[in-house]
Amino acid sequence: MLIRLPESIPRDPPPADRGYPLAAAVLHSGCRWVEPRRVETATRAVWSLSWTAEPGLIWTCSGREFHLDPEVLAVSTPGTAIASQHDRAMVSLYASFVLGGRLDQAAAGIHVLPLDGEGRGLIQRLINLVAARGEASPAEQAASLGLIGWAVARLPLEIWPAIPNDGRIHQLCDAIDAGEGPLHANQQLARQCGLSTGRFIRLFTAATGRSPQAYQIEARLKRAAHLLLTSDPPLRVLAERLGFADRSHLTRRFRARFGRAPAAWRKLQVSR
Repeated sequence: MLIRLPESIPRDPPPADRGYPLAAAVLHSGCRWVEPRRVETATRAVWSLSWTAEPGLIWTCSGREFHLDPEVLAVSTPGTAIASQHDRAMVSLYASFVLGGRLDQAAAGIHVLPLDGEGRGLIQRLINLVAARGEASPAEQAASLGLIGWAVARLPLEIWPAIPNDGRIHQLCDAIDAGEGPLHANQQLARQCGLSTGRFIRLFTAATGRSPQAYQIEARLKRAAHLLLTSDPPLRVLAERLGFADRSHLTRRFRARFGRAPAAWRKLQVSR
């Protein structure tokens, strides 16, 4: 297939700040036999992908069933509640990962991607590397990123959050997505942007679809989920690090968002 160039290719070089940070990281992955499982519902705080060596795995989301088989790769976006079940033992390749920044704010949902020759080759290579591993080798890490890239590039464009047109809001969102420590009041955030509080709240909500406080809480909860999968911090320390009043405050918020207390959620994700 020939590559067609659009007529609007610019002649001028891009702006100096055209770069953008990508912080993709695989948090948990594996390829193993999984035993039959009755319906088990959980909200996945991070991205996940799943491939099975035979038919039989069913994901249900918002009343819709997705029947998975060896000819597809299933991808779920952060914040998606999934009921999973299968009635037989099967080999499963799976990974939990983050992309970083606003890419992790993609609309919740499940996407079943038909495999082409490239996708099958990436899965085969990753299975071979995982089956032989102790620690994850650089080759396995590269193969994981290759499969994630293959999948993410095929997702619908409409799932991605809009980039705020206002550069001040754009930069603030980047800071919130990467931030830890105390949560900031609207007045503080407005001052950072050089705006009145009322105008700031209107601009921020219009740009992101969430109030500044809701956006901060969502970002911190997803950060907590990330840390729970990559480390084993005491909840008291995690709560303080992410700006929650105490471990009970974090636990209540986490359970309300993801359906389980932090420790139970982590155990489920790792044992999947």
